[in-house]
Amino acid sequence: MSLHLATYFWKIDATWTPRLLIAGIAGSLLAMAFAPAFTRAVGSRKAMMTGLCGFFLIQACAIIFPLAGLAPAAGTAAIGAFIFLCRFAAGACYALYVVPFNIVTYDIGDEHEANTGRPAQGIVASFMFIGLQVGSGVVALLAGSFLGLIDFPAQLPVDQMPAAKVAALAWFILSLIVIAGGAMAWLVGTFKSGRRPA
Repeated sequence: MSLHLATYFWKIDATWTPRLLIAGIAGSLLAMAFAPAFTRAVGSRKAMMTGLCGFFLIQACAIIFPLAGLAPAAGTAAIGAFIFLCRFAAGACYALYVVPFNIVTYDIGDEHEANTGRPAQGIVASFMFIGLQVGSGVVALLAGSFLGLIDFPAQLPVDQMPAAKVAALAWFILSLIVIAGGAMAWLVGTFKSGRRPA
């Protein structure tokens, strides 16, 4: 979906692709250096909520601003720089989420072992991996189904792509971001972990 947005919605030149990938990674690496201190300062749940909401909000703004005419024109170097900054900031927010998320999930495994005497860290890690794979599969299925539903033209040159199809694509991805972000924020809000006295 990101590739479709970059190609048809933002109309970013292919030379920007590696830069956009690096932007997210660079943002995450930078924020990971501060994530532990941030987590200790505000608490795990608040750190996760802050990072998660920031991540999805920035992703949404990268679509909303161009739709509203508040971003640089599609196909320009300026829109490439705008998306680069969005990806960098989103990557930083992702690190602020994923570091405390991993701390909390492994704490759950440790707490289970302390309460039952049976190790569960491997099961926790397995479910995290399975959850990520299932989530990615569901999103891919929805994306493919939607592209088929709107009869999104395949291999059509960018300058010949109907504007209505591009707008429908942007609104669909924005809807996915809002739904996924809301669902994950609700899920994180239900996390309760705390070691019980021995």
